[in-house]
Amino acid sequence: MSNNIIFIESMRKCLLRIIGVCLFIMLMNTVVLAQVKHQNYFTRAELHITSITATDGNIYSSILYSNLQQTDEQSKPCLPVKYVKLIIPADQDVEKVLIKDTSKVAITALYCLSSSAADTNIHQL
Repeated sequence: MSNNIIFIESMRKCLLRIIGVCLFIMLMNTVVLAQVKHQNYFTRAELHITSITATDGNIYSSILYSNLQQTDEQSKPCLPVKYVKLIIPADQDVEKVLIKDTSKVAITALYCLSSSAADTNIHQL
């Protein structure tokens, strides 16, 4: 009887290991395949344009987008930017990056964009 119990326990452990390995392989394939394609969607509702006054007395527009970082290059406009990091399998080479299905939305107004905070001291209106 004890031999049967030992045999059943060893089979159960073996089966659990096999199931664990299968789940790990399935999850790894999902992560790798999910990173081959990446999508971003932007909505106008998350875009915020505010007026600011610099120390030079000029009025500039600050363009912010919810949850995005700002560019921060000296003497260039501060604009929202989205950085994307893709997981590429070690045994793969990137031949090209294809951007599909883009759309442009024009904002009909004249804006004088603020530059990097390193250039000027800017105070919120």
